Amino acid sequence: MNKNLVNTMESLTTLGGFSYNSFLLDRYSA
Repeated sequence: MNKNLVNTMESLTTLGGFSYNSFLLDRYSA
């Protein structure tokens, strides 16, 4: 598999996880 593609996928996964965690924190801290 293309290394750049893997890096991009990992970056998207990390960003998605961070956004999801932020959403949960906002939801439960409110």
